[in-house]
Amino acid sequence: MSWRAWVLGAWGVVAPLCAFAQTDLQKFELDRVSFQYRTNNDDPHKRCLVWYPYNGTRPTIQYGERGDPFLVMKIRARVRQQCEVKITPAEVVTAVDSQDGERVYEVIVNPPATLLRAKGPNFLDEIILEAPVRQFSGVGFFDFFARSRVYFETRMATLSTDNTRNPTDPRKLFPVFGGSLVFPLPWVSSILLGYSMFQNLGNLSGAQDNPLQYSEFSFDGRYTYWGPKRWGSPYASIVGEYRGRTVYQLAQTQRSFVIGSTATPGFGLELGGFPGILKYPATHWATRVGLDFSWRQSLGVSGLSYASSMWETVLSYRVTSKWALGLGYSKISQQSDFSLSEDPTVGVLREGVSNLFLRLTLLPQEEGR
Repeated sequence: MSWRAWVLGAWGVVAPLCAFAQTDLQKFELDRVSFQYRTNNDDPHKRCLVWYPYNGTRPTIQYGERGDPFLVMKIRARVRQQCEVKITPAEVVTAVDSQDGERVYEVIVNPPATLLRAKGPNFLDEIILEAPVRQFSGVGFFDFFARSRVYFETRMATLSTDNTRNPTDPRKLFPVFGGSLVFPLPWVSSILLGYSMFQNLGNLSGAQDNPLQYSEFSFDGRYTYWGPKRWGSPYASIVGEYRGRTVYQLAQTQRSFVIGSTATPGFGLELGGFPGILKYPATHWATRVGLDFSWRQSLGVSGLSYASSMWETVLSYRVTSKWALGLGYSKISQQSDFSLSEDPTVGVLREGVSNLFLRLTLLPQEEGR
């Protein structure tokens, strides 16, 4: 095996684990800032401290360790004489300057607003600092795919055939790497389009006679129902698709796998969710465990005696709100009748592909559900 095959194979193994991205940090934009207060003594001549209107520069949004936005606003006050003022909560206020009859305070503001209480001689003020923010709607990669379902997969495939003329043991292919993208239409979010593609990247399972190459693709459209998060974010889809597969044998003679290349329309179902939320509180680990199931059936094509079916199940664990890591199994069964072919003795031939796979999924975000 060439060094290129080894490099591609190794990349196929580690790619799902390397695909984690720093996406937890959300970007926000600031709508406005405002400063107002109410007091039990609004006579400036009977109090030692008077607040100026806020005319500072527009603060910059900053982010904490967990990605939460906050701002730092500076407020100013005129001081007439010696004035002891206690401001609470003290952990969000810092006195940064006091000279020439003025005081300046820096206040940490957690959107949408922070409330302070300032108590001094003959007055008690309640100060409200408003800074509402909204999530920035950009056009980056993760913004585009926010409502889409994307996954990447590394598979161990086993191909089998019941060809009695050229019998062979099941053949293993590893790794088979690929992925899928399903995204909603801009106008109707319940109607989605999907594309998937898989290809073996060499074969690290050992030397075999009559080596194989395998590839598969599909285009599909689906109607999807999304359930609320409190039900475990369930979904169910009715799918129509066009799917093609190719099994290519490098040997020129004694070919055991006869169903070489196919492309047929079909239909199917998909459903899944995180059912643990129905029994456990949201902080329990069981609410992160997801189950997915899908089934496909090819349609008969005029002039071709070919049929295929596929089912797949995945057990996944939601690592973050965006990413889930899953282990799954799928089984493809296909058959073709060669009775009318150039070699009718082959008869009805059945071949299959089973896959054990590791899947990394970028989950659709659940805004508004």
